Amino acid sequence: MRLSNTNNFSASFNVATPYQMVVIHSSKLIYPRELYQRGIQRKRVELIARDFNEYTANEPKISFRNGRYYVTDGQHTIEARILRNGGKDLPILCKVYTGLTMQQEALFFAEQNGHAAPLTAGIKLRAKVVGEDALSMAFLAATNRVGLDFNYDSLQLSDYRISCVGTALKLYNEMGEKIYCESLRIIVAAWDGKPDSFRASVLRGMMHFVELYHGEFSEERLASIRRLNAIAAARGESLAQMALKWVIRDGVVTSVLIGASRPQQILENLKVLGSADFTEEELREIDACSLEL
Repeated sequence: MRLSNTNNFSASFNVATPYQMVVIHSSKLIYPRELYQRGIQRKRVELIARDFNEYTANEPKISFRNGRYYVTDGQHTIEARILRNGGKDLPILCKVYTGLTMQQEALFFAEQNGHAAPLTAGIKLRAKVVGEDALSMAFLAATNRVGLDFNYDSLQLSDYRISCVGTALKLYNEMGEKIYCESLRIIVAAWDGKPDSFRASVLRGMMHFVELYHGEFSEERLASIRRLNAIAAARGESLAQMALKWVIRDGVVTSVLIGASRPQQILENLKVLGSADFTEEELREIDACSLEL
């Protein structure tokens, strides 16, 4: 089935479309992944190819910019068509938008994409930053000022990167930039940017805590937290482990209630039972830091 002169078809009904229907060879189509587009998921491509129906498939949306065709929506459908064609180049009917800037493309992608496969909060944020959305850029800038960044297209935890982007953005909007940044500084100072410290539950808990006690955390207190963290690191422990060791240091306390969301945290805490006793110097430093908190 071939549509001829689709612009005349639209004009006959007095419908003004912001695009033109154009047949483009798949080899000419570009996926701007380094800018805003997400990566190709091969399993999704194979699923689309298996159930592909030429009559119900949506046309890919393309931005014609600087003489090139950039795919803003439909890259998985394109790859499925290529897969069904034995991996060979083939002509594809596309909706082509002309006159968009790269920033407008990114916003177009962020706002209209993801109905069949919803965009993650990270992918959407990255696209909006490229599109120069003011709120998204301010959110990223605030996070960067604390020395942190985001895992845009991955939920994998990594040092100094926030993966729960949606939670972080919601808290930024609810709490405001000041409390958001203050909370992140405390988290970084206490846990040295470790992945577990950027879980959604930790972010929510810390920001609500700071909201209640906002203004009571000075730079001097943060410096004391950093000193305590340094003492723990020198002992080969996390700050949480050293705190548990301190509680049971003299044998007076026989039971300690700990909060844990997974078995590994319990195992990590149990390590303090076999760790070295505090030296007199360590106890003096811990007491000095505690008086400043």
